[in-house]
Amino acid sequence: PVGGVVVSDGVEVAVTDASGHYELVSKKQKGYVFVSIPSGYKVATRDANTPDFYKYTTQPAGTLETLDFTLLQDTDQSTFKCIVIGDIQVNNLSNGDDIRQFNDVFIPDFNNFRAAHSSEKMFILTLGDLSWNDYWADHHFNLDDYKAMFDAAISGIQVFNTPGNHDNDRGTDGVFPQTNDECKAKYRSLFGPSNYSFNVGAYHFIVLDNVECYNLGQQDGTKNRGTMSYHYRIPDEQLEWVAKDLEYVAPSTPLIISGHCPFYRYNGTERLENGTTGRLVALLGGRRTHLLSGHTHYVYNVDHLSELNVFEHNAGGLAGSCTHANNFAMSPNGAPCGYKVFDIDGTNLSWLYKGYRLTEEDQFRVYDRNEACLASADWIPSCTSEDARLAWETRVSWYLEPRDDNYLVINVFDYDPAWTVEAFEGSTPLVVEKVATTSGYEAERRDPLYMAAFEAPNYFNKNKTDAGSFRAVSDSHMFRVQASSASSTVTIRVTNRFGRVFTKVIERNTAIPVSKSQ
Repeated sequence: PVGGVVVSDGVEVAVTDASGHYELVSKKQKGYVFVSIPSGYKVATRDANTPDFYKYTTQPAGTLETLDFTLLQDTDQSTFKCIVIGDIQVNNLSNGDDIRQFNDVFIPDFNNFRAAHSSEKMFILTLGDLSWNDYWADHHFNLDDYKAMFDAAISGIQVFNTPGNHDNDRGTDGVFPQTNDECKAKYRSLFGPSNYSFNVGAYHFIVLDNVECYNLGQQDGTKNRGTMSYHYRIPDEQLEWVAKDLEYVAPSTPLIISGHCPFYRYNGTERLENGTTGRLVALLGGRRTHLLSGHTHYVYNVDHLSELNVFEHNAGGLAGSCTHANNFAMSPNGAPCGYKVFDIDGTNLSWLYKGYRLTEEDQFRVYDRNEACLASADWIPSCTSEDARLAWETRVSWYLEPRDDNYLVINVFDYDPAWTVEAFEGSTPLVVEKVATTSGYEAERRDPLYMAAFEAPNYFNKNKTDAGSFRAVSDSHMFRVQASSASSTVTIRVTNRFGRVFTKVIERNTAIPVSKSQ
């Protein structure tokens, strides 16, 4: 028996006595009870990779039932890796690219990473949008199909999941879940709790469901699915549960909290509705906290450590633009599709973004602006719409015409203010500027490779005036440096906040590495 262990239904919280018994008064509205795995313990694995820390209730509210849990001692949790994966979002595209990208690109890359670190403890934490509910019916690929695909590909490592907005059930064939709990019933039946906590080593993990969802029924007669109303916020009930959960967590314990929707925008302002980002932070009691989020498919960081003791990692999306854009698996801010690796040693935490198809050393991309030109005649030659051409030229205005002023543009994928970006022409230091995030610099902050590989062939070259929800974003981690000539040797040196140095000697006069033939 293990005493002092927290048990919860995601609303109420109880703790085991010295003999391992607990009593939890529950309305059973979520349909499960879970144990908050204590430090120094682990649980067995069900299926291929699911940690066995929860049980489903089988009796109605008001009827007593007994649900027991088995904890296994885990002797050394002082060091471990947490692999954070955002927005896998497989939906069985008609061309098969998304499933192929998962199985043939991501899985070999991840298996190589696991093999290189086979002596280390690790687990996976996903950040939601495992599949894409818009296409569960049309593409015949729902959460059951996702789980079968994922379980066939990944085993021998436990996977903790976070629910996303696209993991809610839209319904089909006239049957439409309505309430938030009903919309999440399918997810919970496959992956267990939608909000829960667990402990590993010195860290307390909290998984939040920060997307409240209601199904409005079939409002579009052409689509066999319900219309969803998403609210990106932490429900009051869940905030109350966080407060109850933290009553059993020492004030000195560092936290890692995941939620699908970002808690902050890239400029540092609160993003969640109803002030629930600030309300969450107020509950944390000043504990050092790292927030993990997905949803945007971008990679960005928000450092509020100095004033709030909070740091957010918007950790990208494995799906990127949800297409295999000209064989470049990329996110809309130019970062490669990938995953974020957190290394924990005691209370110390470090991290590294790992783009698949790339090595751990590939932390930035450089464009020679003399050659990186996105002229309409070259990149959207089939465009016959004047409106589409003008829209393209507005979006790529900084890259539209050839230049000869010898600028190099640097996209540092996982940049935060503690990083440094340096450039040297031979041995002479050059001045590196961070591209301003103010109005007027939007085009310069868009990644030109993403524009060329995704927006040009899929939208503007087809006479569309907008690139949709996966359009290139004006990035917050773009830099530029000016060399003295077009042929000099320039070395870029980037140092992350942990002192790890990444260096590239730039091959000059190199065009954007994607074919102009659309």
